[in-house]
Amino acid sequence: MGLREFLQKIRFTWALATRGKSLWSRSRILLAMSLSLGVAALVALEGFSLRIENTIKRDTKSMLAADFQIHSWRPFDESVKKALQEEFNSQSVIEQMDFVSSLRYRDNLKNETVGTVAARALAGRGFPFYGNFVTEPQVSLEDLEGKDLIVVDKGFATRGVQIGDQVKLGRSEFKVIAFLKEEPQSVAGAFALGLRVIFHKSQIEKTGLAGRGARIFQQLLVRSPLSTPEFKEKFRKSAPDPHWRIVSPEHANRQAARVLDRLRNFLGFVGLTALLLGGVGIFTVFRSQFLAQLGPLLTLRCLGVNERTLLWSAFLESLSVGIIGLILGSAVGLALESLVATYARQALGTDFADFSYLSPLVLGCFLSLVTLFLAVWVPMREILKLPVSLAIRQDDSQTVKFTLEDGLWLTLGALILIGAISRSLTMSSFFILGLIVSAAVIGLLNFLQSAFLKINFHSLKNHFRLKYGTLGFLRKMSQNQTVSVCLGLSLFLVLTLLWIASSLRGQLDIATRFGVPNVFVVGIPEELLMDVKKDFPELETTPITQARLLNLNSKPIQNDAQPVNDDESERFFQTREYFITRRKDLGLGERVLKGSPDSFGPPIEKKLRVSIEESFAKRMDLKVGDSLGIEISGVPLESEIRSIRKVDWFNLQPNFFIVVHPDDIEGAPLDSVGFARIPSNTIVETQNRLMKKYPEISVVDAEGVAQRLLKILDQLSFAVLSMSLFSIASCFFVFLGLALSKGRELTQELALWRALGTDTSSLLGIISTEICLAGVSGVVSGVLASLIATGAACRWVFDIPLGPPPFLALTVSAISGPFILVFVQRKIAFHLLKKSTQELFRDPG
Repeated sequence: MGLREFLQKIRFTWALATRGKSLWSRSRILLAMSLSLGVAALVALEGFSLRIENTIKRDTKSMLAADFQIHSWRPFDESVKKALQEEFNSQSVIEQMDFVSSLRYRDNLKNETVGTVAARALAGRGFPFYGNFVTEPQVSLEDLEGKDLIVVDKGFATRGVQIGDQVKLGRSEFKVIAFLKEEPQSVAGAFALGLRVIFHKSQIEKTGLAGRGARIFQQLLVRSPLSTPEFKEKFRKSAPDPHWRIVSPEHANRQAARVLDRLRNFLGFVGLTALLLGGVGIFTVFRSQFLAQLGPLLTLRCLGVNERTLLWSAFLESLSVGIIGLILGSAVGLALESLVATYARQALGTDFADFSYLSPLVLGCFLSLVTLFLAVWVPMREILKLPVSLAIRQDDSQTVKFTLEDGLWLTLGALILIGAISRSLTMSSFFILGLIVSAAVIGLLNFLQSAFLKINFHSLKNHFRLKYGTLGFLRKMSQNQTVSVCLGLSLFLVLTLLWIASSLRGQLDIATRFGVPNVFVVGIPEELLMDVKKDFPELETTPITQARLLNLNSKPIQNDAQPVNDDESERFFQTREYFITRRKDLGLGERVLKGSPDSFGPPIEKKLRVSIEESFAKRMDLKVGDSLGIEISGVPLESEIRSIRKVDWFNLQPNFFIVVHPDDIEGAPLDSVGFARIPSNTIVETQNRLMKKYPEISVVDAEGVAQRLLKILDQLSFAVLSMSLFSIASCFFVFLGLALSKGRELTQELALWRALGTDTSSLLGIISTEICLAGVSGVVSGVLASLIATGAACRWVFDIPLGPPPFLALTVSAISGPFILVFVQRKIAFHLLKKSTQELFRDPG
């Protein structure tokens, strides 16, 4: 082909693409907006993922505040100190102790009050090695050494605390020297059980909070030029005990990367749903428009225009839609990303890194092209499969069928989109499976509703509008089922998210849960137990002691040099310290799954009888009859597993992974943890009273802690939910697209009804009934599918009871979906009814 012929072919293709521009004018903006919603969701997702990823890369050591951290729930012994002294000087190690306690202070009204705090005691030089420690006024850790001084979170300023005030922590009184504005590990601090307070470790003994039974998390922050393998090798030579856990930047990166992957996968699911719903709208409208042009297209084939030219002309015709959708979607997506980052910043109290806009925009462009290609190419191929003789006979365009081959092409396109977004084969598989199952369930529910209407159709014979509106909804060639499935799918996603969040929130909102403890008393020494119970009669107590695992079925716990699974969860649960209790009976919300019905059975010589929790058994690959080596207060003990228990963790009672028969550890040093349910307005007074008399124990306001966590959950939920709302918005444009695409079908119906003498009011009633039934069917299907999915997630994933449905969202969805459908369809019908019957018969739609 010469250049001249090629240019002529290009001009001819462009002429085909720009023909009949008025035909496309009313749907072009609709198509662009439908596409833009999916692009916006995905650009926002990619941008937020990149922002978090860049933040992790920037702040890995800042989050650790050091090159390495060494963790333990026990005080570090001489082997650890020796290992560090041999390799590092005192300027390279900082001691850190974290625990929950209660701070007494005077509020805005100068009344003495108390609040739950996340206390941190530090010792060393140069804190932090990495990251920022910002106070107002600025102080350093050295300024606190040897003095009764304390730094409190800036949140205390709104509660009436001022610089120079005296506050009490345990038995010790401190002077507030500064407000804390920023610290290392601020993301983790956002999920702490209280506001942060910092003082020097030299004052910890005066507080009386570090005694036996204290729940203190010990950390050593180490600055070292060594690589991670070198540091682990040298440290383990002197301290081989694997219970001294080493956290390296690589470990922190892996932990953060897992969180990022889960977040990306979840948001990717939301974004993909929005894109696919938008794609359904685009596909439906394009298919309808192509079918409306069936005659002219087939006539062009008769005149010798080949299929490739027609395909290219269709793709060029849709290119403007893609460009407008990409630009609009990218702008909205970047704005949404900024909103999500703002809410996440407020919830976590950390600054995120910047990111390059190039990657999200390239992804948006790629996805736009793929979506348009599938939306244009598949319906155009349907038309080009028809024999040209149909152009002469002018056969009904409904003879064009959606084939299995078309479905395979669409599935392939969906897999490409999912792979580009999630970058995970597992995510792609789960998404496709979930989409198929969800669509199948919603389709089945629609079928059952249609079958119910058919069975009861005879009852409508005296209702003209209801009868023929129902017939219109039930006819096979209509697009009502597509409307119902799209509406059901979008409502299913959003309602499921809201319903699960509502169920979780209901479990965390202690104030509204009858019988759930709202006060916990931690670290009650055995010698004070009776006195505390006398002063607090409502208090129930449970004996506890710390233990660590030595072996599983005689297999010793392994150290760092030996391989573990990728996420190191096995290592963490093997080397962490456990609080265990002694009792004979099952606790509240517990039941035996396997083993001895009474949990323990007869005594065993030289062995403890233990009952372990279900998830602990699965994680450690243990079963009834297996042996478990544990250490209590330095004494190694062998035990046999006699039963496996199911535990309701959300009852907020003291629950345990390991329970020992009381006769088997008689004489072991145990302290107690207490819990009670008291009126909310007496919690502060109770804290004050107990803390004054027993300053060495910690009294935790569980309601206050829950409200703090709920606030963070609400902020993060809003940011995530804003992404999921794009699926509803996409579905709205699907409705509009389907309404416009029914123009030809509706035109023929109105012409026939008018010819039969039906009045305008009855016609509008028939149309309203038909489309309202489609809307109601979609709402019912979406709600029922959401109920099934939420119930399954609460039962088998979160192990919580199903909470009440989100009534506001449910009501708005149930009303707005059918209302929008009826409103749009009636508008189109009003427009068509302005024409005469002859014009309707001549107008192909």
